[in-house]
Formats: sequence, C-alpha cells, structure tokens
Amino acid sequence: MPAYASFQPRSDFHLFSSDGPPHPHWVRNLLALVIASFALVIAKPVGNRALVFNTDVHEHIVELPVDAKDRFGKGSHGNIPVTVFRPDGDGPFPLVIINHGRTTGREGRGKPLRVRFEFASRYFVRKGFAVAVPTRLGYGWTADAGDPEDHSDDCKNLDSGAMLEAQARQNEAIARRLQQEPWVDAGKTIVLGHSTGALAALAAGSRDIPGLALTIAIAGGRAGSPGSHPGAPCVPEELATHLTRLGREARAPSWWIYNENDMFFAPPAAQMWFDAYKAGGARASMTMLPSFGEDGHAWFVLANDQWQAMFDEELARHGFTQAGAIKRPPATDYAALDDVRSLPPLPAGGVEQYRKFLDMKTPRAFAVGPEGRYAAISGDDALSRSLALCRRERDSACRLYAVDDSVVW
Repeated sequence: MPAYASFQPRSDFHLFSSDGPPHPHWVRNLLALVIASFALVIAKPVGNRALVFNTDVHEHIVELPVDAKDRFGKGSHGNIPVTVFRPDGDGPFPLVIINHGRTTGREGRGKPLRVRFEFASRYFVRKGFAVAVPTRLGYGWTADAGDPEDHSDDCKNLDSGAMLEAQARQNEAIARRLQQEPWVDAGKTIVLGHSTGALAALAAGSRDIPGLALTIAIAGGRAGSPGSHPGAPCVPEELATHLTRLGREARAPSWWIYNENDMFFAPPAAQMWFDAYKAGGARASMTMLPSFGEDGHAWFVLANDQWQAMFDEELARHGFTQAGAIKRPPATDYAALDDVRSLPPLPAGGVEQYRKFLDMKTPRAFAVGPEGRYAAISGDDALSRSLALCRRERDSACRLYAVDDSVVW
C-alpha cells in the first residue's frame, strides 16, 4: 500500500527528560515531528507483549537479566529490553549503546514500555553500526521492579552513587552480551546518552568494556527542573564528586555536549561537572552550543539535522569515517517543483499528497519508490524520515524526488 506520513505520534517514542515529565514546550514540538510508521513493520510477541518492529533496520529485542541496588541498599532484578537495530549484511559492525534519560514516579517510568531512539538509531545504522537501546532497570516494562536510579526525593540528601553503579553495571552487561554476537565487532564500541543517560555513558566509561573507543555525554546531569529551578540543578557539587572519581577511572576519551539555554542544566553547572571530570585525569572535550529553541535540553531529540552532521565530523576523528548524515541532493532540471504531471508513476492518492507536500513548511522532503510508493515529511530529519517511510519493504529502492523548494530527481 502506498505510504503517506503526516504528524502523528507513536506510543513508543522516547519522551524521558531528566528528573520529571518532559518540558511542556518541547513536548508540543515532539508531537509535531514524530511519525506513525517508518518502514514495513511486523508485530511479534515478546513474552506476553505484542511489539512492533521495523524490518528495514532489522529491529529486534534482546532481553537481558540484570540486577541493581538503590541508594538504600534495596535490590531489584528484571529482564530489561534492549532494542537492537542493524545494517544489512553479516558484519561485524561496531556497536553503539544509546542511553535514555530519566523521569520519576512509577507511572512516568513505565512509559514507554521500551525506548527506541529511532531517529538516532537510523543515523548510526547508516553509519554502519549495530545499535543497542536499553530500557534500563526501573523503566518501561520493569518499572515495577523498583527504582535503582532514585537519588533523592527532593533537593536534599542527594546520593548519586547507587544510580551510577546501576547504570554502569547494565551498560557493561549489554556490551558484553552483544559482543558475543558474530555480527558485532567487539573491538569497536561507543556508549552515549542523553540527560541522565549521559551519566550512564560516563559511568560505563569507567568499566572494563572491551574495545570501548568513546563515550558521548549529551546534556548530561541530574536533579534539574525547568519548572521550579530552571537551569540550576540541585546540589551540583554532590554529582561533581562522583564525576571526579569517574574521571580517574575513565578508560576511553569522552565528548560532552550542552546548549547554552539548557533549562535543566545551565552552563555553570555543566562547566562545574566537566571540570570535575577532567580533574580526575580523564581525556575529555566539551562543546557548548548556542541556544536551541525554547529549551536546549531537547537538542538531541529535535535537532537531528544539526547533530548528525556534527557527529559525522567528530566520529571520523576516532576512526568511524562512514557517513551517517544524509546529504541533500543537488537540484536538477527534471521538472518544475509544482509540475505534478512530471511526477514518476504514482496512484491518484500519491499525486494528491504531493500537492499537500507543496503546502508543507520547510524543511520538507518527498520520496518515491517502486509500486507507487511515496512519503511526504516536513520538519527535522525530513530526508531520512521520508526515505525510511517510503521503504516499507527492506529492499525498496526509494529515492528523493523533491527537497524543500527544489526537484532533485
């Protein structure tokens, strides 16, 4: 069936922030960007759950038994879902682990059932990586197992040690489990994370993970609240002490990224934490980006067109030279943008959707493929998303027809 995507949220999209519900301004932006389906999807039973997977990126789940203790010494155990994406072929592929952030309360931690980071995962698959996206213990379908990442009920008596230990143990277990697969290159691993997930990446960097090449900490921190104390997290000195220890134990270089208008962790806190990590002796660099939107904390989720190109450049310095960002094709003289008569063969619905595409705001992309397939996308990461949606079968040879105000066919 031909495909068209407009703005429709999917229930398993990542919405974790740092220590509370997502900032309301970027929730609205997220819902304007998320689409319902990217590629041919199939439903598979996993335990007693019926889950949907995208076949073009070989999406599947590895369930991994893990255990951890919270700050009171209470243990918890569960089988966490690790969502895996892979390129075509047998590999072996370098491995990247992507860590989500944090929200509080049983109901908040239980949604979604599994985190996928689909936009970021597709970028890394194009870059030639196998991707592992864990939904850590205490989140998703293990929310009832307890909350080993609880570091305080308020701004008092903060204790981040148990949280960091739980994150480190899980990331090490994930890396070692997947490095047993023949399609994973055990000598090349990256661990990254967003928000509190960035601390998980730094904690993993202190463990003996074979082949660990780099950790990436994006908008990292904990105990922030845009509503009650914007930009000023609770007692940043407590976390700084732990980061100095992680810096002493770091086994790989680290790259830190923040935006100037991060409403969870403003530049003073970010700089304190980075300096503490460096003081431990770690090899690390920090990129402070300009303000993004209303809250720079959402940059990794909402600015794929920015960070993907930036990641290609940085990761090339670490030996990962294959491009993951999709470059905009040059304009051609195939047809005028509004000449619907020159479109490749499409059903009547496809022609009508192209007319709707012409009214969409830029950035935008229209992709076409065999058997009358088509997809129209507006917003961040439009090129990648339109191609992915058009490729509703793994081998469909979809191509971009128009991008922004130009025909590129």
